[in-house]
Amino acid sequence: MGDGGGNYGVGIKSPNGHKEVYAIMGTWSMDSVGMAQFPLQSYFPTLLHEFNHSFVNYLLEKDTAIFKDSGEKLFEVVKDKMNRQAYGSWQTMLNEALVRAAVIKYQKDHNFSAEEISKETNEQLDRGFLWIEKLVDELENFDRRRDRYPTLESYMPVIADAYRSYASAISSLNDSFEAKRPKIISYEGLQDGQSNVSSTLGQLKINFDKPLLGQGRSFRGVSKENFPEIKGHHYSLDKQSVTIDWKLEPNKSYEIIITGNSFKTADGIPIKDHYLKFSTK
Repeated sequence: MGDGGGNYGVGIKSPNGHKEVYAIMGTWSMDSVGMAQFPLQSYFPTLLHEFNHSFVNYLLEKDTAIFKDSGEKLFEVVKDKMNRQAYGSWQTMLNEALVRAAVIKYQKDHNFSAEEISKETNEQLDRGFLWIEKLVDELENFDRRRDRYPTLESYMPVIADAYRSYASAISSLNDSFEAKRPKIISYEGLQDGQSNVSSTLGQLKINFDKPLLGQGRSFRGVSKENFPEIKGHHYSLDKQSVTIDWKLEPNKSYEIIITGNSFKTADGIPIKDHYLKFSTK
C-alpha cells in the first residue's frame, strides 16, 4: 500500500499522554521493474522534514502575534511560490521555514558534505524561503545558548526578533539569490518568438551564462499538441551549453517551458522557468 508522492508528518497521543510521531513517506523512485526504491540521499532530508513538523508546528500556535507583522510582510513577497506549494498562509510558511532550516542544521551537525548542504539550502531558496540561511544561523545561535534557552520554545521570542530583520531585508535577499541563478543567454538555431523556423531544424542549442550540473533535461509543454518530439540531448564539455535533438513539423506553433528541474548549477541553483515560443514554416 502506498500514499502516492505526498509526504506527511503525523502524531498520535494516547490517553495517558504518551505521544508517538511518524513520518509517512511518499514514493517517487522506482527501479527498472517498477518496485519502489528509497535511496537515502534523496529521501532522508524529506524524512527528517516530516518528523520535524511534530516538534515545530505547535510552537507558532502558542504565540502567533509576535510573528504576525513580519510573517505577513514576507508572505506578500513570496506568496505566489508559496501558493504553488499549497502553503496558503504566512503561518504555514513560517512553520515550513523552521522545519527546513532544522533539516539543514541537522546536516551541518551530522557531517553531511558541503555539496549536500549547499544543494538543500539552494533548493529552499528557490522554493521562496529567501531567509533560510539566516534562519539556520539563528538555530546555530540557539544551539550555543542552550544554558539560557533550554528548549526551542523558550527561544521563539528571539526568532521572532530575527524575523523582523528578515522582513526588512527581503528585497535584498531576493536580489542576492536571483543574481546567483544561471541564465539563458542565447539560442542557436532559432530566436524566441520567431515565426519562420525551418521544420527541418533538427537541433536547438541553448547557451547559459555559467556551467550547469550537466545531467538531464527539463521541459514541459503548455499543451501536448504544441510540444515538439524530443529525441535526445547532450551537453558541451564546459557544460555551458546543451543541444536538444528534436523533430519539428511544418506550419505548426510550438510552446515550451524550459525549467530548472535539471538545468541547474552543480550546487543546485536552478534557472528560472523560461517560456520559448516559435512557429515553423
